[in-house]
Amino acid sequence: MPMSAPLPVKESVGPTRLRVLMSGPWATIAEYMVATFDHLDADDLYPRFDADEVGGVDGSPIDRATALGADEFVWYYRDLRVEEPMPFGEEILHLDDDLVVIDKPHFLPTTPGGRYLRESALVWLRICLANPDLMPIHRLDARPPAW
Repeated sequence: MPMSAPLPVKESVGPTRLRVLMSGPWATIAEYMVATFDHLDADDLYPRFDADEVGGVDGSPIDRATALGADEFVWYYRDLRVEEPMPFGEEILHLDDDLVVIDKPHFLPTTPGGRYLRESALVWLRICLANPDLMPIHRLDARPPAW
């Protein structure tokens, strides 16, 4: 389901959406996220709630005490770790007030994801062009859906 992020772009990387169960053995959304992200230390996750880095679908802060079921989706900021810089960047082919066209290396991610958040074409362009609202509209390298 396409949904605009209610939290702003932070350090040129947008927030990530997580579907939250509406019921379960967890009393709070924070407890659910700690259980879901069991590869992360709870001491690293809980401070994100205190710092308003987790928000509901309307952008309102989700704190440690927000009950499970209060929101079906939450938005949160991923931990921005140091990433190995990509050896090659993009080339801007066209730039005007409405459109940016680039030629990017095949191995460079178009959008932040997985282990690459900063090292992606979108983040590089947001920084280079000082435009945190920049969004991709088409990817020629993306496989079309199977109908």
